[in-house]
Amino acid sequence: MSGVEHKALALSFVSSQALITIPIGVWLFYMVKIIRFNQSVIGAPQHEFIYTITLLKASEQWIALFPILIIQFIPALVYASFLILTAYTFPLTLPILEIILSTGMIIIVSTATLFVDLKYQGREEKITHLKKLTDTRFAKSYIQIIIEWIIRKNTVAFLGVKISGCIILLGITNLYFSDAYDWRLLGMGLTIAFSGNVTLLFYLHRFENFHFQILRQLPLSMLRRFFTAVCALTILCLPEYGIVIRNFPKDLQGYMLVTSVVFSISLLMLFYSSMYITHTDLRKITKIVFMIATAELLFILFNVPLWLISVLNLSVGIPVFRKYFYRYEMTRSNE
Repeated sequence: MSGVEHKALALSFVSSQALITIPIGVWLFYMVKIIRFNQSVIGAPQHEFIYTITLLKASEQWIALFPILIIQFIPALVYASFLILTAYTFPLTLPILEIILSTGMIIIVSTATLFVDLKYQGREEKITHLKKLTDTRFAKSYIQIIIEWIIRKNTVAFLGVKISGCIILLGITNLYFSDAYDWRLLGMGLTIAFSGNVTLLFYLHRFENFHFQILRQLPLSMLRRFFTAVCALTILCLPEYGIVIRNFPKDLQGYMLVTSVVFSISLLMLFYSSMYITHTDLRKITKIVFMIATAELLFILFNVPLWLISVLNLSVGIPVFRKYFYRYEMTRSNE
């Protein structure tokens, strides 16, 4: 993109309350990535010396950690400064305040998370009396166990994925109230928003094939296994579905709502089935998801109907799942 196009894009962000949520959503996703990176660094055995910072006073720890997070957020802060300068030129006061508050809160939350992770390393989680009561009175279904494990495994990543996905869908659906667009805009928004769930898909795959391997030995049909994964992913994506249903554009036909839900489920299952083909880590899986999402966006841009793309996704995902499910074996060497 040229300099003029960058300025035009920045002007569109700051001039619309719906579009300003797009860079804020990207910054939230970036915050989740930084928090996960910091947690992996301080959790490594060779970095145990970092915990000596907890010997300082709380105020001194904040003073030491805050500049670190500012340095990590330099790419986001540079673009935020560019948006602020663009808004100041016209001038637009409200976007400037929103950008300053959002970036400030993101850095403060990231610093607080790092502060807590350093102070309470290896802390034991307390079980409330309500949870003890429900665990003794009610038997959990397997789908409930999956969802609870994924949310507890990395709560910050779960919240970041859900918030960023909802912000993207909210911004996309609000565009229909200001101008006339066809279904392709919604289709591209669904593709981008649900592709962000690759982290949750990775945790679901690891739970079923590493932490709970006994499930693979149970006499369950492939249809039931596939349906269980569909139900778990559908429940995990209820926030995104709520945004789509609540803000569904009136200019689109009613059947497009059902088609959009089916398309998003088929896209998630295609991503999930592709994880059984080979032993890969999250970084490589993200590259595969990016290539699939790019192909989906091209189909949408070339006006291929969503229902046909959904059929293609399921036509590829289901056979891959059936073929490679029992061939896949996850060990600690490739975990």
